Amino acid sequence: MGGRIRNKTLVFGAVVIFLFTVLSPVYASFSFDKSIEIESIVINIDENENQFDRDSYIERHILLEDDEHPRHCYPTSKPIRSSTTIDGEDWDIVVPDDYPTIHEAIYNAKIGYRIYVRSGCYNECIRINKASLIMRGEDRNNTIINGDGYGDVISVIKDADGVIISGFTIQNSSTDFTGLTLFSDFNIVENNIIKNNNNAINLYLSNGNQIFNNQIFNNTDGLRLRRSHANNITANSITNNQENGIKFEYSSFGSNIEYNEISHHSHCGIYIDNSSLGNVFTSSTISNNEYGVKCIGVSDGNTFHNNVFVDN
Repeated sequence: MGGRIRNKTLVFGAVVIFLFTVLSPVYASFSFDKSIEIESIVINIDENENQFDRDSYIERHILLEDDEHPRHCYPTSKPIRSSTTIDGEDWDIVVPDDYPTIHEAIYNAKIGYRIYVRSGCYNECIRINKASLIMRGEDRNNTIINGDGYGDVISVIKDADGVIISGFTIQNSSTDFTGLTLFSDFNIVENNIIKNNNNAINLYLSNGNQIFNNQIFNNTDGLRLRRSHANNITANSITNNQENGIKFEYSSFGSNIEYNEISHHSHCGIYIDNSSLGNVFTSSTISNNEYGVKCIGVSDGNTFHNNVFVDN
């Protein structure tokens, strides 16, 4: 009897150890060589980004949406596209000329369409579910997407890769939501004003994005990265947000952060947590925060070079 009890105890102990190993948080694996894992992830993302060809992606993935062709069927050729020329560039849809709202324009667009939004205040929340969409506002100061306190102002869903968003003011998400949330890869977010949201930009499982030349202010946090790798965050003004300028969480690897102004936050200019490793911070000015940089939760292996730290 005693032998059987001991055997059962050993078996139970083995099961507990196995479950602990499988179900442990992501950072549990970093007792091994972290640099190899980071390098592997970043190399894979770089290879994927180099292979991302907008034209061939559009050719392969345009969706047919009539009764004879349900969504996700693959046509043999592109549909006929009418276009409007504005300042020498062709656009497939112009808001409000073709559709009164941005939501309707996206609903009626196909993969790879180019949407031009004229100046005005658009009181709506937008969900982008089509890859390689280009969405440009006429003037970032006067082309306003106002969430009016309902959810994320703009969300780009998983697999809607290669979206370009530029030339907008993005404002007034609801509490606990975000001005712009990215769940997909290889997007470009540039030349926007993002203000008066909970988080300005939230990246979740979102890799290889370019975020540059945005003004980000009066949010709770500026940028928040969660399990998001190899992003370039360049030449943004990230100021006067309530808590943090840029926050890395949950193992976010291998991003480049350079030439940003990050200032006047009640907590941190840059906050790195939860095994976020291998990020490179270069040539930014980080000033007038409670902490210029704060690293906790096994967040070693980040590099800071040629930054200016003032009055933190």
